[in-house]
Amino acid sequence: MLGDGLAILAVPLLVLQLTGSPVALAGNLLYTCTIIGASVTMRSLRQVLVPRELLGRVTASWRLGGQAVTLIGAVLAGGTTALLGNDPRPVFAGAGCLTLLTAAAAWFAGLQKAPMTEIASQLGSRSPG
Repeated sequence: MLGDGLAILAVPLLVLQLTGSPVALAGNLLYTCTIIGASVTMRSLRQVLVPRELLGRVTASWRLGGQAVTLIGAVLAGGTTALLGNDPRPVFAGAGCLTLLTAAAAWFAGLQKAPMTEIASQLGSRSPG
């Protein structure tokens, strides 16, 4: 499921670099919707898997890591765009390809081998709180 979400995230990034304004707007809307869906999924999974007494620490670590990666990505994307003559399209294409590569790597590294029935039964048997 996570791999599928990552693959869906790549589509709007690739569309953004290929087209003009109306399609770019639609691509941005699709990207925003998939980010929201991925965020809700990851947050829910974290709340189910992490023991309650560690949830605050894990959430803080997750946010710190996410903000650091966002900052690094923005600096790299801005610098790369400047080096390419202020043309952001190759940067968007690269981001889309990197996202697809990450989804494929996650899939082949083990997500496809996960015993879904066992995971579902474990998640269903845990009581919240």
